[in-house]
Amino acid sequence: MRCPDCNKFVGLETQDAEVGSIDITDEGDIRCDVRVSRLCSECSQELKEYTFDFDDSLPEEVIKAHNKKGCSFEIEEDGASVDESGGSRYKANVFTCSLDFSVTCACQKKDAEPIYTGSLSAECRASDFEEMV
Repeated sequence: MRCPDCNKFVGLETQDAEVGSIDITDEGDIRCDVRVSRLCSECSQELKEYTFDFDDSLPEEVIKAHNKKGCSFEIEEDGASVDESGGSRYKANVFTCSLDFSVTCACQKKDAEPIYTGSLSAECRASDFEEMV
């Protein structure tokens, strides 16, 4: 890819994953988006980006155990990562994004262990990244 700042063809580096938002409803539905960008290896200008959108829900037994008055779920991300694989001859370059999270309930005491911890992951091809310049 050609970098407009360097005015030459450059390699791309992958920036750390950025969690844009992570939300949970009282029904246990989880929604999250994680942005990954590819940077110019010469000047670190953002050249491409992709946003992973995650939709999931808590297990039914967790929802039933906290389906009473005064209960509301709270979610916290415990880290997001992106791994690049493939890219060799005859093999597509694939990015895998993983997000770890933990869920607590308002009915718990402060500093209590989470009622649920989980992980979400998704893949995309390098060709799915959108050019920013």
